[in-house]
Amino acid sequence: MKDKAKEILEKEYNAKVLEIKETEGGFSHPMYLAEINKEPFSVLIRFSNLSQKKKWDLRKEVWVLKKLAEAGIPVPRVYSFYKNESENEHDYMTLEKLKGTRLDKIWDNLSSEEKKIIAKKIGKLIKKIHSIKLGKFGRLEENGEIDTDKSFQFKTDGDKKPHNQYIREFLIRTLKDFARLIGFEHLDHKKIARWTKFIIENKELYDYKDQPTLIHGDMHLGHLFVEKINGEYEITGVIDVEFAEPEHPEYDFIKLHRQGFFNNSELLNSLKEGYGEINEKLVEFFRISRDIGFTQVLLESGANEKAEEVIEDIDKRIDNFKK
Repeated sequence: MKDKAKEILEKEYNAKVLEIKETEGGFSHPMYLAEINKEPFSVLIRFSNLSQKKKWDLRKEVWVLKKLAEAGIPVPRVYSFYKNESENEHDYMTLEKLKGTRLDKIWDNLSSEEKKIIAKKIGKLIKKIHSIKLGKFGRLEENGEIDTDKSFQFKTDGDKKPHNQYIREFLIRTLKDFARLIGFEHLDHKKIARWTKFIIENKELYDYKDQPTLIHGDMHLGHLFVEKINGEYEITGVIDVEFAEPEHPEYDFIKLHRQGFFNNSELLNSLKEGYGEINEKLVEFFRISRDIGFTQVLLESGANEKAEEVIEDIDKRIDNFKK
């Protein structure tokens, strides 16, 4: 793949690739950073994940990046995008290399005051992302189209019973994960039944009737870039929007919850100072639901030891949630 990336960049920029290497992080998309002998001198090339439907993948990301840039959010500029109509060949995009340092690389070395200042700025950033509203809930696709659940309908003139679209979409996604987990023969199915009951019994907590909100979907320290300007850290970029969807706003705080922001009162208060009120109970609930989905991904990938750790943590969190 590296040779292919080099060939594409040399042809696209009519330039010589001086150095090319695979980027750090990222578990789903081949991506490389190249130094070339022409502007922009440093360029990223990102390939589609062929296990994903193409309309959900880079084609969606291009639209999301444009939407975020229009809202004044610092995302990498898309230099070019190539669509390959063959399902067996990659789409690809070339992207700007952002200025600054990945926040997770320096976080542990920052002072508590610097962390609070950055947490407030993260809150403001997420608030700006959440100012973007979409037409309906469902799976975000190419060109901003949204695919919602459609069930079989009889031909009838009867009145349709109202339903909550968000609850329907959330449960369809979550219960698919349960179905996959049940397929693993070694798992305790009573445990899975307990998790299912927990999700359904708390339906009132996620009974969301407001407008669908665009969320980043994978907001954590490793996806933020910062740079010290006039003695203070500023957020210079946001990356990896592959999980962006029309969602409940609190769903966007799951990864920060995992990274300890909600266990640290100073960080949480700073985050809220930038964002506004956050329903902490709902964030905890969404984290549990997403960890259930994460469990089946780990098992599918063969990361069985890590899956067992997550399973144990889910049980503890459900126990504490009830208290």
